[in-house]
Amino acid sequence: METSINYIARSSILETEKAFSTDFPVHHVKDARQSNIHSEPQPVTVTAIENHEEWKLDTHGFCVLRAHTHLDPHQVYIDKSAVQDAYWNELEAIIHAKFPHYSRIECFDLTVR
Repeated sequence: METSINYIARSSILETEKAFSTDFPVHHVKDARQSNIHSEPQPVTVTAIENHEEWKLDTHGFCVLRAHTHLDPHQVYIDKSAVQDAYWNELEAIIHAKFPHYSRIECFDLTVR
């Protein structure tokens, strides 16, 4: 499947600053910026993962874990916030069991599709 992914665009500002972006308002601070980056779409080809065991987090930046959770898919459509914390706690336990050498797991978002 052909699609695109937004990557951080190469910019001269990144030669002197590390890339940053924040989701909180900074307009009340003189000369403050919420971000010093902008993205640009790049074409990519997405293919199906045929053998999920081949993909390693330390090598590829992602992996596929097969696990069972107690997330009620109907409840998440009714009240996402009610199930989100419990679901994240389950996911964190699954990830810690698979990767005990990592001391911290960060969950960013729960997207329901």
